Amino acid sequence: MNQRLEMSRFAEELSKTLPYIIRFSQSLSGIEPDPLTEGKITLPQYISLDLLDSDKLFKMKDIAGQLRISLPAVSGLIDRLVRLKMVKRSYDPDDRRVIYVSLTEQGKETVDKVRSARRKIITRIFSNLNSQERETYLTLIR
Repeated sequence: MNQRLEMSRFAEELSKTLPYIIRFSQSLSGIEPDPLTEGKITLPQYISLDLLDSDKLFKMKDIAGQLRISLPAVSGLIDRLVRLKMVKRSYDPDDRRVIYVSLTEQGKETVDKVRSARRKIITRIFSNLNSQERETYLTLIR
């Protein structure tokens, strides 16, 4: 019973801090401009680009599974990224029903720009913490 009460209190306190965390996160968006904060791409588009940033070819169904969204939703998302020239589709030569998606050079550059901006922001924010405090922070959020 006591543990349940403690967890209940913890959940209540954490739920009170979430609006502050969200506002803090939103306030960071203007610190270091990047394609995401400038409105050139949306957060779901960036998450998709980040997922695709590997040497692996992803099938549409794999992307849907990773992002936990429906195949039609992924199709629309990828359509928009194709129009932005950030990703390209290719077809399996043995089975044209299988569609692969990969980043274009422009897509890779976009991911790199967003990551670079995020690293700069994180460096500024956490520069006052020592290495042990930063390690503790990482442990807590994992």
